[in-house]
Amino acid sequence: VYICGGKTNHDHQPNSDLIQTKRLRQDMKQRDLNELTPIGAIYEEETAKASVDRTILAAFPTNQEIHHALFATRRKLEPPFPSSYSFGIPDLYKLIINKERFLLFDESRAD
Repeated sequence: VYICGGKTNHDHQPNSDLIQTKRLRQDMKQRDLNELTPIGAIYEEETAKASVDRTILAAFPTNQEIHHALFATRRKLEPPFPSSYSFGIPDLYKLIINKERFLLFDESRAD
């Protein structure tokens, strides 16, 4: 017997399909937050490697349906648009992959 929040007794088995679906969505969301891989590629890779029943995948949201939610999550990590032309660039965006400076000269600050 599982007691949810101390209010209701549940005497049924857990819904494994729902658990697998939530786990698949959670895996996609984690990859979306940690990688710059396109959302469509994440969707395809995760659904391909998921060990879930075909009926679960048939009921799972399509790439287009889940793209909006994942894109909104990814957008929250980006810095807001500047409100003026004078703004600081976060250190994360000042370097390229091999840790070299991306912006060597800012023409807007030229005398």
